[in-house]
Amino acid sequence: MMNEQRKVIYARRAQIIEGDDLKDDTIELLEMTLTEVVARSCPSDYPEEWDLPGLVSEFTQYYPTKFVPEDFAEAATAGQVTESVITEALELYAERDETIPGGAETARQLERDIMLQIIDQRWQDHLADMDYLKEGINLRAMGNQDPLVAWQREGFALFGKLMDGINDDYLRYVFHVQVLTEENATEPDLAQASYEAADDPVQGDAAVNAAFANATPAELEAAAAVADGIGGTSGGHAGFDEGENQAPIVKSEREKIGRNEPCWCGSGKKYKLCHGAN
Repeated sequence: MMNEQRKVIYARRAQIIEGDDLKDDTIELLEMTLTEVVARSCPSDYPEEWDLPGLVSEFTQYYPTKFVPEDFAEAATAGQVTESVITEALELYAERDETIPGGAETARQLERDIMLQIIDQRWQDHLADMDYLKEGINLRAMGNQDPLVAWQREGFALFGKLMDGINDDYLRYVFHVQVLTEENATEPDLAQASYEAADDPVQGDAAVNAAFANATPAELEAAAAVADGIGGTSGGHAGFDEGENQAPIVKSEREKIGRNEPCWCGSGKKYKLCHGAN
């Protein structure tokens, strides 16, 4: 029995994957389901027995109806209600092919994708239900039932429930799923780009001095060693003021240190007797 059920499901999946058109199936399911919904809420042709609020609420689970309970108050028979809602649903279904991005082709592909996902999910749940049934089927013998007959009967009932659930889930999704398209991203026009600096940027010597204002003595000593190396290759001079924070001073080539001025390295010697002697 499980093998026969598996053949049915796999054959249906293969049809969908190969591009089976579900439009006719959708229309047929829609008409059948809405007829059943009306029959449950309007069991007779006597309006006083109709559950119109519940009827409209159930319709909205399948498609976005515009009907309200008062619209059916003047209906003479349940058949008129059925005809009205089926007409509205089919018109909305046809309109959807025109308004959905990509048109009818996208709508058909969307229907296949929805159906395929529902089949896969429902089939997994069905297999779990069948395993649960199998585990306890032998206990039916205690109730004077043939376990094999019970297995076939209840397994068939579960499979019928599976197929009905697939169709019902499909209708509940197909009208409510929307297609979202991403707008094409445009490349930035670099020709229109502009550069904006800060209103009061820190430049030159002030920027370097500010960067070392809170440096530790060890950091200042390391920076002095690096600056000495840079000065030897670039022609510039960097050094430190003598003071509590020993903030560095950057000297460009245009700002020559006097030979009798303190050397920039902080040794306390005059420049001519220290680095100026090299």
